[in-house]
Amino acid sequence: MVTSALGPRVLLRRLREVMAEPVTSQKRLDKIVTLIAGNMVAEVCSIYV
Repeated sequence: MVTSALGPRVLLRRLREVMAEPVTSQKRLDKIVTLIAGNMVAEVCSIYV
């Protein structure tokens, strides 16, 4: 899911969809990191919990 330069509303909508998915916490976190990294056009993205 590599998408660059998403608008903030699109990013928030996709984050909300990911949060609603019935998956494990690790899978959800991986998807969130991938979404944010794609939006920021970054090869590396870290989220600290």
